[in-house]
Amino acid sequence: MPKGAPQTKNLEETRRGLEWNDLSIILAIAREGSLSGAARSLGKTHSTIFRNITSIEEKTGVRFFDRIDNAYVPTDAGRAALDRGERVEEEINALGIEILGQDTRIEGRIRITCPEVMATDILPGFVAKFRATYPDVQVDVMQGQAAVDLNRREAEIAIRATKSAPDSAFGRKICPFRFALYAAPEYFEAVKDIPLAEQDYCFIEGVANWLVPTMSTPE
Repeated sequence: MPKGAPQTKNLEETRRGLEWNDLSIILAIAREGSLSGAARSLGKTHSTIFRNITSIEEKTGVRFFDRIDNAYVPTDAGRAALDRGERVEEEINALGIEILGQDTRIEGRIRITCPEVMATDILPGFVAKFRATYPDVQVDVMQGQAAVDLNRREAEIAIRATKSAPDSAFGRKICPFRFALYAAPEYFEAVKDIPLAEQDYCFIEGVANWLVPTMSTPE
């Protein structure tokens, strides 16, 4: 090669295809919009994620993100990688679920997400009995009402007060779940002429959306 000629051949030789580990880094950055957010979601440090994305872009010769006002915004290539990466992620998670279903050993980890009261007052007794029978199973109980993606293995079991399970999960009714409204007699006497749906309430997040419209004053 003549002296001073572009080193395009060497550059092409260093370019390699994306691997799943690369896609997982790109997915995390695209979803979080920052290196620090991606680091938290993947359990890594900011500097590690920076080195990872820099290495990915160098080895592929493709820029997946534009750095705009300290935010990482996907380029066209980044959006394409995000789209394909989510498909790959879905297939990998589905395979993991299928493989786990074939494993007859009762061991491993189960993450349960449920409302706070259930996590503190109800589940501990059930978990203790379960662990006495299956001591090799670790049970993690996470309190919260937010939606979780079971396909992404954010939890294995989600206990929610809802009328039906999402399409991505198998749902089973375990018990009725009812709410009652309470007020001091003085308060109720002061607002007895105001429709229930128009009064002020202190609700668990998300409950008011489906509870208040069904309220009616008792006979």
